[in-house]
Amino acid sequence: MSLNNLGLLYQKSWNLVKAEEFYLKSLKIKQYLFGENHADVATSLNNLRLLYKKLGNLVSFGENHADVATSLNNLRLLYKKLGNLEVAEEFI
Repeated sequence: MSLNNLGLLYQKSWNLVKAEEFYLKSLKIKQYLFGENHADVATSLNNLRLLYKKLGNLVSFGENHADVATSLNNLRLLYKKLGNLEVAEEFI
C-alpha cells in the first residue's frame, strides 16, 4: 500500500513520471501476490488510468478528438506556468 501512496503523493505534487514509477511497482507486486482479479489490482490500474489521463495519454480518443486538444493545451499551459517555454511550445 505504501508504494501506491507514494505514487499518489508524487502525482499530487505533479511529479507524474515518479508517480508512474511507484504505481507500476505497486501494480506488479499486487498482481504477483493477489492475482489479476483482486480489488487491490483494480485500484492500482485505476490509479494508473487517472495518471495517464493527467499525462495526456489519450491515444484511445485519436489525435483529432476535442478532448485530446484540450489536454494538450492544458499541458502547454502547465509547462508555460512552470517556466518551461521550450516544452510548452511543443504542444502548439
